[in-house]
Amino acid sequence: MNKRLRKKLRVGEFDIPLLPIAFEMKPFDTIEARNGFLDRFITEAIEAHDIQFGGGGTDLIWSGFAEPTGRSLTITDEQAEAVRFWIAAQSEIARSAVGPIMRDSEVCKLQDAGPDFPVPQEWTANPGVERSSDD
Repeated sequence: MNKRLRKKLRVGEFDIPLLPIAFEMKPFDTIEARNGFLDRFITEAIEAHDIQFGGGGTDLIWSGFAEPTGRSLTITDEQAEAVRFWIAAQSEIARSAVGPIMRDSEVCKLQDAGPDFPVPQEWTANPGVERSSDD
């Protein structure tokens, strides 16, 4: 397979690492407060660490993947840990799941990050947050 086709198919040296991210937020008083929090998530947890996020969610549960930006072809353990730490420090998040870093080719075989993206089976409750009985 030639280099151009490998790049188009994201295989070989073009197989991009992805960081799965999912979180459930506590209810907000207003939509503006929720949107402000999501803006902070993108700005402080994602863009501040030179990665980008693709995904979305419902009113309170969001999930997707962080991936490298620009010409970078890696997500480092430090970037993953920075996202994990930022999410854990937010009082607005009830529970979350971050990582491990996966290869794009692994994810494509497993699932699509569309609207039916599955919620993680194992959540990490943020400190001081009580889990509901339906977990």
